[in-house]
Amino acid sequence: MNMENENKDAIWPFAKFIVAGLIVFFVGVWVYTSFFKKEINGFSYSKVLAEKKIHVYDHVNGAIKITDTSGQVLTIIENNGAFARVVFRTLAKERIMVGVGPEKPFILTARQNGILSILDPITNSNIDINAFGETNMKLFSELLALN
Repeated sequence: MNMENENKDAIWPFAKFIVAGLIVFFVGVWVYTSFFKKEINGFSYSKVLAEKKIHVYDHVNGAIKITDTSGQVLTIIENNGAFARVVFRTLAKERIMVGVGPEKPFILTARQNGILSILDPITNSNIDINAFGETNMKLFSELLALN
């Protein structure tokens, strides 16, 4: 018997194939995220179609008042806007944790890729509203249309 044949490992060619495949996979992921992906940290960077800076204020009766940067009241959300109240209160809670109140505006943005989002530039929190369906998008879309 030949000693060379006894010392060969049958798994070694398979292991080389797996390692080469993993290297190709990770290089492919790196190329995709570096050159082709238009989203970073969950935030889409496609072209902005419309943008509005808004201030959000809580009322003692549970309603939320939304104004533009000049102080003009855009809408008051009462019982019929539960989703919007939850979104704004979630963002406001994060602001309170960093010691900021409603004096700084949120940014409501509609993008070319169809994403409607609200961004808090203070905490860098971003919520893609259209992830929650058309019914929940309606109020936010209407806010963008108001002048």
